[in-house]
Amino acid sequence: MEEIQDWLESLLSLQETDSRLDRMKEQVAAAPQQKKEAQDNLDIQQQNAVDVKEKVRKKELEIGKVNAEIDVVEAHKLKVLEQTNSVKDNATYRALLAEVKSMERQVTAKEDVILDLMEELEAEKAVFKEAQGRLKEAINRVEQMMSDLDVRVTNCEKQIDILNESRTSLAEAVDEEVLTRYTRLKSSHGGRKSALVEVNGDKCGYCHLKLTVQEILQAKKKVALNSCSNCGSLLYS
Repeated sequence: MEEIQDWLESLLSLQETDSRLDRMKEQVAAAPQQKKEAQDNLDIQQQNAVDVKEKVRKKELEIGKVNAEIDVVEAHKLKVLEQTNSVKDNATYRALLAEVKSMERQVTAKEDVILDLMEELEAEKAVFKEAQGRLKEAINRVEQMMSDLDVRVTNCEKQIDILNESRTSLAEAVDEEVLTRYTRLKSSHGGRKSALVEVNGDKCGYCHLKLTVQEILQAKKKVALNSCSNCGSLLYS
């Protein structure tokens, strides 16, 4: 196969520029998903804080409900006590006192319930405070990440413009036939990282399968358009 003057050096330069372009484009393309993942994580933290706050609210409602029940019992007890002042027979009087004692026991039991609920409420409040702290950290972290990603995308887009200009001149220096083969390989299989690969011992640097003796010799001689019979990569050594 006829050698093409300086094909390897010019194609290596083009491929290096394309590799840098690929990296810049990948970072730009990845930014929306990275932002989404960051926002999704923040949403989880926010929902967690909301859920914990709701638990605090429900616990406070439980305490309020029991307090209201105590108020009802206490009000009824006062009425019964008032009745004892006007009762004349002992049996009725004792019955009313027994009812008062029963209501006092109810109040004591409900007050014990409130003490337990208060302990639970304090625990829920501690969890909520911790959730708020995590949420604040997450918000700051996501805001910083979003800002960093915007800066990165802007810088990458500037680099892409510069590299595209450089690529145009580099591509012009590559033999047309070599460039056509290189371009076709780069765009194959959804886009390859490299189309020009170095021989690794007796194997292709891309597919890592064994090369023929002729392919290895031509790579050493830097024969243009010498390619791997397995994956089609352009070879050099």
